[in-house]
Amino acid sequence: MAAAAARHAKPSCPTLLSLLLLLRMLLVEPAAGACSVDAIYSFGDSIADTGNLLREGPVGFFASIGSYPYGQTLRKPTGRCSDGLLIIDYFAMALNLSLVSPYMDKDADFASGVNFAVAGATALDRAVLLQGGVMMPPASVPLSTQLEWFRSHLNATCASQEDCAKKLAGALFLVGEIGGNDYNYGFFQGIRSIEPMKTYVPQEVIELGATQIIIPGNFPIGCSPSYLSLFSVSGTGDLDDRGCLKSYNAFAQHHNEQLQAAIDDLRKANTDVTIIYADYYGAFMHLLDHASILGFEQDSLLQACCGAGGGYNFKMNLICGAPGTNVCANPARRVSWDGIHLTQQAYRAIALSLLMEGFAQPADARLHPLASSFHLHLILPPYHVAGERQKRGHVVPEHRTTEPAGADAAYKNVKVNLCYAPVSQKDRRWCKSNDDLSKDKACQFNVTQQAYVAGARSSFEYTVARDIPTGSYYVRAYTLDTSGTQVAYG
Repeated sequence: MAAAAARHAKPSCPTLLSLLLLLRMLLVEPAAGACSVDAIYSFGDSIADTGNLLREGPVGFFASIGSYPYGQTLRKPTGRCSDGLLIIDYFAMALNLSLVSPYMDKDADFASGVNFAVAGATALDRAVLLQGGVMMPPASVPLSTQLEWFRSHLNATCASQEDCAKKLAGALFLVGEIGGNDYNYGFFQGIRSIEPMKTYVPQEVIELGATQIIIPGNFPIGCSPSYLSLFSVSGTGDLDDRGCLKSYNAFAQHHNEQLQAAIDDLRKANTDVTIIYADYYGAFMHLLDHASILGFEQDSLLQACCGAGGGYNFKMNLICGAPGTNVCANPARRVSWDGIHLTQQAYRAIALSLLMEGFAQPADARLHPLASSFHLHLILPPYHVAGERQKRGHVVPEHRTTEPAGADAAYKNVKVNLCYAPVSQKDRRWCKSNDDLSKDKACQFNVTQQAYVAGARSSFEYTVARDIPTGSYYVRAYTLDTSGTQVAYG
């Protein structure tokens, strides 16, 4: 009965629960033949905002996002709280969509969806936060307002309920990460006890759980330069082996556990809806643990690229872009951008982990299904030490091709040895010897046209065509020097 009611709900529904019913209506009866995502609808905060706050008029903490150095990697400020692109941008590219325009951009055609996320947004409304003694900045936009924008957009663009259902049948809904600011505002305003803040978690989960298709968890806030600068006290034993605050990371984990429990309940109650949990926490920790492999500076992982002062290059009264702040020489080698948000390169690494490395749940979730053709880019190390193999290179999905591949199709012209393995495979070792590779039926040899030159920065772009079942895979690439010795793998 609930499913039937959902299929006949009006787009302009008044509550968060009604939004879930609308999403169910759109997903349980997809358009005939639909097999791919053709639009993204995003809700959230600065982790996903691609320009809404910039058009609303940023003030206070966000006053600088409309000017350099924000956006410097893109060569212009875009309203993103980073030097460049965000996770949602990489999701769009992986799905062969154009970047999703912010709702407040009235000149956009919204062909690839709409981004309603606003920097500084909260999951809970202002009145609810005030009951707990937490004050929101004046310009903060809660999730409820973003949902009102969504309803207005549907009313303005759908000629009828059927037209709206057809328009959104292939859409992906991304709500989050959201709720981090609910905690940030409390902690930064001096609510130092973690226990009172935990009372917000079930409320937030209820709000989030009613509206999401992809549900990201929170990042490990104890690894943020802002938290480390404000709350780290020497001699307390609160730092873990990575240098992160154990107590605040435990809080983030508590939030994520509550969120996943609510997601499990939603899945049981809505078996016809696809609900994926995106593990931002795990993907970020994976980045820290493999930072040097991914090209990040090992000795500055917990320092802001743009900021001023102290061991973490962060001061709350000297936010990135303010007079007296500095910018690191190479943001692509840094994880944190301004002490709260990440660099483009860090968001890229996290997006890849979500798309390719099993940080989406359930285990069979496919955020980036590899079809029989795909396009990869292998970045090689700039030097080679004789007798050593370096895990310095990595494989990056840029986009899928449309070139067909038959059952007996061979790999095209590639200059590396390439292997793939299902995510479910127990042996996930990246590094294999030439002898091991010869026994791996998923590997192909001598599929390259350009020899690796030691001492030169090189890269390979190649298209491979092979009959690979749709699914999630680990892809391994091995680079050989002119003598046939493996010098890099990724």
